[in-house]
Amino acid sequence: MKLSILKILFLLTIAAAASPAFAQVDASNQPMEGTRRGVRNDPDLPDSFKEAVAKRRTEQEKKEYEEMLERAESARVIAEEIETSYEQTSTLSKAQIKKIAELEKLVSKIRRDLGGDDDDDEELNEKPAEDQADVKTQGGAVRFIRASTEKLVDELKRSTRFSISVVAIQTSNAVIRVAKFLRLRN
Repeated sequence: MKLSILKILFLLTIAAAASPAFAQVDASNQPMEGTRRGVRNDPDLPDSFKEAVAKRRTEQEKKEYEEMLERAESARVIAEEIETSYEQTSTLSKAQIKKIAELEKLVSKIRRDLGGDDDDDEELNEKPAEDQADVKTQGGAVRFIRASTEKLVDELKRSTRFSISVVAIQTSNAVIRVAKFLRLRN
């Protein structure tokens, strides 16, 4: 019995000695809640550091916008190549199908950058909508892809990196829908 009382007293002594150590944890050692929020609102950080972070963020956003414009221009070139090749042969070769898949991938990245998402993928796997009546033929679909890609590029050039273009997202969805239709049809 004396042994168990001694064990209990020993454990209570250790617990009492350790509790002040836990109470002295410095709050400044805790990580910032959100990097952006923490940098902007932390009064201890020098203004030059906050400005450098803001400048870096702005440069990154500009770079991402320029990359999106480059992808759009690449998509336009690919769409023109597909149309030119189709006009010459009146059929889609395996190389053209690969270009259509590449175009689809580029436009999907553009849509993602614009803030569009993939939740319409089930709808994209279906046939093109009735408002795209000319798309029911291969030639019409190829012309539609080129025209829609042109429209997408024009809309992206007209917008800024601060704006979200609903028209550009809808146009990219249409290009993806018709590209999948062409690719899966062949």
